Amino acid sequence: MLDRCLALLRASSLPILVGLLIGLVAQSAADEPWNPSAVYAAREAQLKQAIEANPRAAQPLVDLAAFYLKPLAPRRVAAADGQIRLVMVPLRSQQLPGYREIYGAPWVFRGDPELARPLLRKALEIEPKNAGAIRAMAQALRMTRGTPGDTKPTAMTLRLAPYDFNGMKPYVDAALAHDPLDLDMCRLYLEYYFLVAQRLNEAAGDLRMSHSHYETRWDGRYLVTAPPSAGDRARADELDARAKADREDGEKPLRRLADALQADPDRPRNPAKNATWHLATAIHFSAVNDLGAAAAKAGRALEADPTDLDALDFVVDILRTTRTMDRLATYKAILDRWQGADSSPVLNREAPHGVKR
Repeated sequence: MLDRCLALLRASSLPILVGLLIGLVAQSAADEPWNPSAVYAAREAQLKQAIEANPRAAQPLVDLAAFYLKPLAPRRVAAADGQIRLVMVPLRSQQLPGYREIYGAPWVFRGDPELARPLLRKALEIEPKNAGAIRAMAQALRMTRGTPGDTKPTAMTLRLAPYDFNGMKPYVDAALAHDPLDLDMCRLYLEYYFLVAQRLNEAAGDLRMSHSHYETRWDGRYLVTAPPSAGDRARADELDARAKADREDGEKPLRRLADALQADPDRPRNPAKNATWHLATAIHFSAVNDLGAAAAKAGRALEADPTDLDALDFVVDILRTTRTMDRLATYKAILDRWQGADSSPVLNREAPHGVKR
């Protein structure tokens, strides 16, 4: 244990480091047998029984689908501050292939959208306005890798394949109409508009480039290069302006959430609200490509609520993306302790590629 502790001394967050060292000792003294696969199977069976008991109800279907998308279970374990607490821990440590490239929103989505989508479709047939089904469908569609023909480009959205962003967007809008302070939906809303803005900037860049083509003339074949026309340059400026407006629009729900929490007099005394406020700010910093500030704010979120898996996931993903391995080791040790498994096979995979900022 001493070697492990010494290896973590380069971590930048003293409260997290102290909590980790305390947690290593506390967990070794209080550890109980933990079998994530058995817990997963038991919870899945319980949720299926609820469906069988009430097959015409939407909510049991939504509950199972939500579990498939985000398979978590409560566990008494040393939290980020080293104290034994009840933490919602992940039951899966692997990434299922071909579904997830969410930059800055990592193992929040550890689940299986293929299992969830049929349940959600049935739930929405029974109860079209079920809020849980709507937000879960948004997550499922974000996690689903489609084929090039799945999403038809339009003047407004362009092509957003390989994921079904256009299919996701109406569900995100509906979920935010129900709960404007839903952080996951604010995140997906931002990602959608930033991706649309990226596509518009790319199209503007193409319009500003000179284009070459071959022409056959009476005396031979020539490569002719034509500069962009005045019309092309004006169109490029228009697309860039639209991209700027889309980025501003994309951040509006997240800003509303952060402003509401900042003004909430209960926030400083409420660990969950305080952590969500810091994490919302971290998502903003990641969106504008300030990854150092994003990691720092996510770390603050985990200090505010040492049981917050979303904050831990976020900072782990940012640090592995930036290859900040010394700081990553501290948070990886917490993640390993919570899930009861080594996350190295996942962390060592190629870093996620999300929207270019």
